[in-house]
Amino acid sequence: MRDMGTEMTPIASQEPSRTGTPIIASSPTSTRTPTPNRSVEFGVGTIDSSKMGMSEEELQLNTRKEIMDLGERLGKTTIAAWASKEERATANFANVPADKAVEIDRETRAADWHEAEKAKYLARFQREEVKIQAWENHQRAKIEAEMKSIEVYHEMLTKY
Repeated sequence: MRDMGTEMTPIASQEPSRTGTPIIASSPTSTRTPTPNRSVEFGVGTIDSSKMGMSEEELQLNTRKEIMDLGERLGKTTIAAWASKEERATANFANVPADKAVEIDRETRAADWHEAEKAKYLARFQREEVKIQAWENHQRAKIEAEMKSIEVYHEMLTKY
């Protein structure tokens, strides 16, 4: 029996691969030849000449599109999803009037709900008030009937 928790190298999957990559090829082979003397130096401050004329927003949008395209070509769905999520987030800021309309609609529905709750509790309060009034009237009628019977009994005693 093998302890799977401490094994460092993964076991080759028994299921066929979805990507079509053979199991033997663990990394792509490099076709580049070593070039010791490069004529162009790449520094931190170098900027592509085609991107010089773009505004900040255009540059960000272009970069996101490139990231999405690269992620889709490599099969990395998380990268593509991240780039599209960023794009949707920036698009949401441009949609502020729609958000205001949604907020107004939400406030209207909340006010209507509060009015409905108020009416519901008012109706409940009125029903309880009617019940209390009926109980008080019943108690008053019982006491009056008892008083009447006592008066009748008292009159009977005084007559005889």
